[in-house]
Amino acid sequence: MLAIHEHIKLGRRINDKKSLKLFQNVIYSIDETLDERQKQRLVNILINNGGKSSDQHQQPPNLFVSEKTKVPDVQSVTPLWVEKAILNGFVHDMSFYEPGKNQFLSGQVILLLDVSCEATVRRMCLPLENKPIFDRITKFGGQYRDDFSQDVTCLVCIEPRGAYYNDCIERNIPVVLPQWLDDCLRYHRQIPYDTYQLPTPTIYYPHKPHPATIFKYPLGKQVSLLMPSKDLVRKRPLHNQVVYFGSDVPFIKEIKADKTEEAKKEAETLRQLWYSLVQEMGGVVAEEYHPHRVTIVILKYRSSLEYKQAVQDQKCIASCNWLSNTYCRGYLCSPMDALLDYPIPKVGIVGMEKCVIALTGFKGVNREFLSRLIFACGAYFSAKLAKDTTYLICGGGYGGKYAELPNYPNVVRVNHLWLEDCYAQFRMIDYRSDRRYTYIPKDNSLLEGTVGHTRLMSHVIDRFKDDTYDQEPHTVYQECEMGFVEERKPRKAALRAQSVLNEHIIPDANAYEREYKNNKK
Repeated sequence: MLAIHEHIKLGRRINDKKSLKLFQNVIYSIDETLDERQKQRLVNILINNGGKSSDQHQQPPNLFVSEKTKVPDVQSVTPLWVEKAILNGFVHDMSFYEPGKNQFLSGQVILLLDVSCEATVRRMCLPLENKPIFDRITKFGGQYRDDFSQDVTCLVCIEPRGAYYNDCIERNIPVVLPQWLDDCLRYHRQIPYDTYQLPTPTIYYPHKPHPATIFKYPLGKQVSLLMPSKDLVRKRPLHNQVVYFGSDVPFIKEIKADKTEEAKKEAETLRQLWYSLVQEMGGVVAEEYHPHRVTIVILKYRSSLEYKQAVQDQKCIASCNWLSNTYCRGYLCSPMDALLDYPIPKVGIVGMEKCVIALTGFKGVNREFLSRLIFACGAYFSAKLAKDTTYLICGGGYGGKYAELPNYPNVVRVNHLWLEDCYAQFRMIDYRSDRRYTYIPKDNSLLEGTVGHTRLMSHVIDRFKDDTYDQEPHTVYQECEMGFVEERKPRKAALRAQSVLNEHIIPDANAYEREYKNNKK
């Protein structure tokens, strides 16, 4: 019986007569693990449009509906296949809706402007330079068109003009920048259109009114050396905001800990400096957390009871890095707009504890940002290339370390986009999975302007809302002002932390002070 079903066309296709029922010849079975409401909705849709229940008609099914499970010798689809059929008035090819596959573009039918589809390219004997784009779209469940059809879900184009653009606007079909598709493939997730949507996409940095510019993070008392935005007094970005510093913020932690009087005095000085920063921006500091009064919660980690409470209370959660950046920007940005503006995880990315990462071709703020990001990922920072170095992050195809690469054949050469994506997605990404990670231009200005532009993703952040590490985790981390690195041997951890201090933090701090003094002159 199942063999017969394999040759039966299930459902009305796009060119079939309208007299055919939408789910013609469909004998369905639905996965019992689905939500009851979802199952009932699917049953109603299928029965009211020509489908038959396998149980009621006592026939073997030829269609199984499930999110994760496939049944051998039976066509298996996700519930989205049924939903899209109702929306379009015909069924799609089932291969784009396979259960258990990472088909995050399922349901998307993309009209690519100025990019001919594969069939057209083959028919006209044109070069298949766009084939990798088409292959990736279909691999992850999406479909593409090079002409308008009634099932198109979005138009991808560069400029808000032309016949296709006007047709989509009239039909309320979203028109988005190519960066939307690029980011969907980059993050393996179907991303909302809003920030990419023409005619006024906010993701497009040159036209973004308030970009999340990154500035030098002040170490210790350097907070007093921060250069405020010229508009700070007039705009007062924290006006009417009540800021609470959590107990894991270093200077708060030092004050509450059983430390020497000298250490507590230094921590108190730092606290007053940060409080003054908030007040200069028009904000008020709360010594205790009151959910009905506090609007902004400053934390170091996204893994504490205070963090969990702030998430539940829907507070703006940020790091000290966000405060110092806001002071220098002179306007508010979401803490999600810059990777280190949001509290970091207390436990690093699985697999990155084996990574020893060096930098070349980066200076100033960009170098300092990437160094801190290495620690936040749970990897080691190496000031020089050595036998245990695993990655060299290059800003361009030049420099001393770059020239030394032939002497270290095991070192992988990548750019900063790999590191930023690893942190944003909080997973160890195979650098070979995307060729942009290994692109190293001779002119570093091509990549320099993109450092720190990667945003945090809300669905990744949501994974941490129930994580609490108020006690020390099983894996011990050697903390320093820059972040943390995984280390199982205290002696080795101490030596590496001292190396970072001597070779990176202190020279950067001295350079920062010199730069500040020169600016004052």
